[in-house]
Amino acid sequence: DALGTEGYTVERSANGQFFETVATLQEALGYQEAVRFEEVIFYRLRLQRNDGTEKYSRVAVIEDQGIALPLAVEVFPNP
Repeated sequence: DALGTEGYTVERSANGQFFETVATLQEALGYQEAVRFEEVIFYRLRLQRNDGTEKYSRVAVIEDQGIALPLAVEVFPNP
C-alpha cells in the first residue's frame, strides 16, 4: 500500500510486558473486541512493513473504572 505496509497485528497484555496476538489485519481497518475487565488491559499495534521491518505503537492502557458491562475496545492504526 501507499505506506509500505504489509499489515497490522493487534496485541494485548495483562501486565504490559508480555503481549499476545489477538488479531492480524491486512489493511488499516478497525478491530473491535468485547473484553471482561480484570483490572488493567494493555494494547499495542505491531506494524509489519514491506521491507521486513516492524514498528510498535505506543501502549494503550485500559483501566476498569467500575464498568459493569463488557466494554467494546476499538483499535485503529494511525500512520
